[in-house]
Amino acid sequence: WDSNQPSGEDPLIVEACKSCTKCKSHFSGYAEALAKLNIDSGTRAFTNFCREGGYPPGACNKLAARIFASQPDITVSAICINLDREDAGTNCDLCDDAWSSICMGSNSTMALPLYHNSASTEPSGSETSADIMSEMTGAIGSVCVLSSDCSGLATCAQNGCQRSLCECDPSDGLTRCDCLGTCRGLCEARAAELAEANENNCSTDAQCGNDVCEARPFCSSYTCSEADGIQAVPCSGQCTPSALTLVAATLSQDLRRLTIDLNAPAKGGAFSCGDVFTPSSTAMMGDARCEVRGMQLVASMDAANTVIPGSTIVLAEGMLTSVSGLTFSGSAVVDTPVRMLPPRLDVKYPQQVGGGCSSLAAPTSLLIDASGTVDPTGRAESMVMTWQLAGAASASSPQVQAALIRAQLANATKVELSDLADGAYSVVVTATLRFHGLMSESTKTVNFVKTADAIPLLTLEGNATRSFMLAQGTRVRVKVDIDSVCNKQNTTSARKLLTMRRLLAARMEYTWTVTAGSADFDTAGMTLTSKDLTIPPSPERMTAGSTFGMQLTARLAGAAAAATLDLTLQPTASSLVALLNITAKTHLSTMPLAISGQRSFDPDSPFDTSSPLSFSWSCTREDGALCFTAYTPALNGPALHIPANNLTGGMIYVFQLAVSKSGREASTARTVVRVVAGPTVTEGANSTAATVITGSVSRWCGAFMCPSAQHNPQQKLVLMAHPEGAPPGRVSFSWSSSIPSLAAAGMTDTSGRTLVVPSLAFNGLASASFQVNMTFEGATGSASTLVTMAALPECALSVDPLEGAAFGGTTFTAAADCAASSALAYTFGYSAVGSRSRVPLQTSSTNAGYSFTSLPPGMIVLYMCAQDQLSLTSCQTVVVNVTEAAVSLVSLTDASDQLEATILAGDVEATTTLALMQAQRLNAVSSTSGVSEEAQEEMASGLTTTLVSVLSSEGGGDVNVMAVMEGLKQTTRQKVSYEAADAVLSGLSSATTILQQQVSAGGSVSAEQLGSVLFVYSQTLTSRYLNRTAASNRTTSDAKEVKAKVDESMTRMAAIIADSMAPGERDVSSFSGGEGAAIGFTTKKDFSDRIKPENPVTAVMPTAEVTRRRSLLQTSSADPVLRMPSEFAAECAAAPNICPDPVTLTFQYSEDPALYTTALGGEEGLLQNLPAGSTDPKIISGVANAASATLKFAARIGGKLEVDMPVDKTLQKEGQTTQCMRLDSETGYLTNSEMETTMKSADMATCSSDRLGEFVVLAFTPLPSPSPPPPSTGDGVRSAPYPPPVVETPGSSSGSVRGAGSALLATLVALAAALVF
Repeated sequence: WDSNQPSGEDPLIVEACKSCTKCKSHFSGYAEALAKLNIDSGTRAFTNFCREGGYPPGACNKLAARIFASQPDITVSAICINLDREDAGTNCDLCDDAWSSICMGSNSTMALPLYHNSASTEPSGSETSADIMSEMTGAIGSVCVLSSDCSGLATCAQNGCQRSLCECDPSDGLTRCDCLGTCRGLCEARAAELAEANENNCSTDAQCGNDVCEARPFCSSYTCSEADGIQAVPCSGQCTPSALTLVAATLSQDLRRLTIDLNAPAKGGAFSCGDVFTPSSTAMMGDARCEVRGMQLVASMDAANTVIPGSTIVLAEGMLTSVSGLTFSGSAVVDTPVRMLPPRLDVKYPQQVGGGCSSLAAPTSLLIDASGTVDPTGRAESMVMTWQLAGAASASSPQVQAALIRAQLANATKVELSDLADGAYSVVVTATLRFHGLMSESTKTVNFVKTADAIPLLTLEGNATRSFMLAQGTRVRVKVDIDSVCNKQNTTSARKLLTMRRLLAARMEYTWTVTAGSADFDTAGMTLTSKDLTIPPSPERMTAGSTFGMQLTARLAGAAAAATLDLTLQPTASSLVALLNITAKTHLSTMPLAISGQRSFDPDSPFDTSSPLSFSWSCTREDGALCFTAYTPALNGPALHIPANNLTGGMIYVFQLAVSKSGREASTARTVVRVVAGPTVTEGANSTAATVITGSVSRWCGAFMCPSAQHNPQQKLVLMAHPEGAPPGRVSFSWSSSIPSLAAAGMTDTSGRTLVVPSLAFNGLASASFQVNMTFEGATGSASTLVTMAALPECALSVDPLEGAAFGGTTFTAAADCAASSALAYTFGYSAVGSRSRVPLQTSSTNAGYSFTSLPPGMIVLYMCAQDQLSLTSCQTVVVNVTEAAVSLVSLTDASDQLEATILAGDVEATTTLALMQAQRLNAVSSTSGVSEEAQEEMASGLTTTLVSVLSSEGGGDVNVMAVMEGLKQTTRQKVSYEAADAVLSGLSSATTILQQQVSAGGSVSAEQLGSVLFVYSQTLTSRYLNRTAASNRTTSDAKEVKAKVDESMTRMAAIIADSMAPGERDVSSFSGGEGAAIGFTTKKDFSDRIKPENPVTAVMPTAEVTRRRSLLQTSSADPVLRMPSEFAAECAAAPNICPDPVTLTFQYSEDPALYTTALGGEEGLLQNLPAGSTDPKIISGVANAASATLKFAARIGGKLEVDMPVDKTLQKEGQTTQCMRLDSETGYLTNSEMETTMKSADMATCSSDRLGEFVVLAFTPLPSPSPPPPSTGDGVRSAPYPPPVVETPGSSSGSVRGAGSALLATLVALAAALVF
């Protein structure tokens, strides 16, 4: 690479290009390195090679995720420019040489292959611009991308993106594709819509057949011509049935949804079915929710409903209204559904069974267990199990046949087979459901082999053929029968794993291998040497629709014989996700409306730009009239733009977006817009209408998008108001709801921008409407939204017995009986009565039952949660009375042996559970139990080390953190060794990382979970490291390192809570009370001082529709203003390599800087980069963000930009200095580098900068008075706690909180400070 620059070049540019040249030189060797590997190594090879160049791992990982999703090759210039945008410091954004060679073929630049065997540089099925530009004439029938490509009033119609135009994007060098459509005439494109709108128009009864022509005051007929467009003319009326009634009623396949056809459209809405049906019909439907969908009324019922084919349902008189205002009446007989859902047949069995550990050992029996089979409807009259022998070794055939006949006669769900001869066997299991003449069944063929070898007995949880959504991944659990694992020596008696452990200390070895299939996916992120297998979401090169096999091999270390288990995986395409930037909005008719669906994505490949989504918009109006006549917006783009004065005031519009891709089923999202008539202005007169505030209401679901359009009624609801035309921080809000009493539902604050509604408010509700009234300087307005409740899995939980002894004295068996339309994942656990801290013991399992083999004494709440594939969860609880039980040395020893055997078997989940149970036993040891203090300490230390080791085990993301923490709560109350205490403190980082992984994967982490983690480490620090009398006996790890780990994890935990809390929510009461006091919490405010989650969500406004010419978005208003340099447009136009076409600038302003201050690390963070010793820093402005998706403005194009920033002088102390600051993305702190500050007025500052970014105005006190260092106590320990920690890692995507002090931090850091000698 030639790094020489022309004479006279800016020295800064010359230095930048040296860094860029270094980057390009490094990656030019990637093809050679990849060829030596001779494998399609994918992201692993790329990220490793990237890191070898000294570039940040995070930047390498992010870039790899983007480029490997969309293309097989890329230029080195594109790699280095994109690394620069990930703050990797390549500086290639500033070098013309990099920009001129960013795309393949430009300046003879060759594409750098990402895979060893790259076969093509074009996405499959794509066409280059040269292939199609000649077809893009604008005429009817010609090719188009946007409606602007078509002549006149013609529109661009896409048909599922059957063709696409793919080109290298000169802004980043990545391949991007657009769906190609066909220009269609306006009348042709809207023919179906016009025909539907005119279908029922009439002038006389004779035109309506058996119906009548009803006069309509706002009736319109529509005509269309290519020259004049669509014209509306008045009509006399519309054909309406003489009597509005029910036509038919049909049960769904799950027998829990009733679809009722009407003979006319009903007025839309969602409500309780009891509101419109007679009491007898309501009683049959049970607690049912009804929703009107045009000419259908859909009733969603629970499994307790008694509606059957032949039932008659009757409407209550005058309760269901048509869109014309008339009321429905009458009845309908329920039809028999075509079919009903078959049972979900869950059969567990080992695929191989051995012959026992020696010739004298008892023969190994085999269990075929179908007890997990469920009726998905919850309504079947019966479920019959059928067992048939399809093949068996001749010597065992009669006895196997007899066992199956006995099971069938008893309608048993389990069959145990013993004394089997060697050979292959095949059993057919069938489950049959019956319901009032309907029948459905599921069949499974069970194949297994009996062998003479002594091999472990492996049982797969769930079916051997596993179908799962690609974007969700799946977890495969395998159970190992410890009793079947034998010593490799041939002894005279069976050697179980426990005996083997004492003699040989051998472990089980597991290996997963890919055996067959069409998918050549990357297994780098999978743990293939553990018993259980986790397939992460969307592994590289795994495609939906493929089928492949995997095999588990399990053997005792050193043993020749091994057991195998075969698994077939079938990833399926996930549902596309359609997302709109608004869900409910009030809008002025005199203002343009923009609705964006640009956040819609394919969960299977969210970074793939080479397979575009296809967008289709539709609109309906409350009165049935056409939404658009004089103007027809483009209905096939990612955003819908409607100019001002094209929507009618006083009307409600429903806009729907359908997103499709490559023939997959479309996903839809809709928004309801209530249009308010805007003010009209006449010459010489003021507005004829009062000033109106408009805005929208959104639903908040944490750091991730809401997984469903409906709300889970078992979770709190968080709504947020987004006023327009008024600063949110100065608007007064007042919420109201259809819920009878918000105060009765536990809500006390209804005057904030956000509304948090507890789940108990939704008991028995099908939907709830919410309205927020907004007031600002005399202007008023409102926005509203309707929230419908999702149908949760319906479950019952039974437990037997309800009373028993603690610590293994009694086994409590829990069984869930759930009805749901999709497969469920079950979690079982317990908590003490009155405690909100739940301890899960079995998580996300297909098993609908669980045996609690050991519980602590007291009134214990056993709980079960069932989650469906849409993450909708239903939980049930049962309280059991667990009585005290004596703990002896024998029982402790036996339990320890069982635990160690389980550890050697490699079962992390069972190890966690058994260790927790043993910790509970140990904590209940009395002085009369015969267990010495030395033995207790040895056991407590061993358990502590075992539990901490679980946190760092392979596949850590699957670790049950809460169970581990509950066990450590018990063990660290005991006297444990200093080595064990060190292990606890070092394990803090692993626990925090696992919780962060859960949040990153879209899960949630409760305050209770973090409270348990904090409690354990606080207890460990308190009990061990403040014990000064034993200080001389310590054998601790480096004290400073331990302290640093505590501080770092504390900050990360704070960030997790900030991400998990709703905007405006400050309820951290779970940290108060007993557990909270141990870590320094006494009030809610203590934790709020550290975490200030003020509204981390901002309204995402759509960007302007992409045009074919360069456009600059120059944003300004009467409040904050962004001014680009005067020469910007000209210089940018002259430098297309730096300013790609089009350039889009966005300018956002947030008035409240509180969250921003917290994210920077509070006062300590604000002091960074200020003159040494500055004090009292405070942001006195809002936060302005000038950004560009296509331009990194760091080259001073045309000069410096200016931002006018309103300031609040009341926040500034006398004598303080005012300074404009910009966020430095490299350090994560504010900087005034290349910034100038001018006070335009007392309440307006102008900040000038040489680049885009995030800007604030900071006030601080200079001339500091230095503070003396804290005195020493004489024993090497500081007498004051260390200052709050500052995390140096910039730009954390998890929203890390840097610094800030609190009672929590003061307590833990004070404890950790004692470690420094």
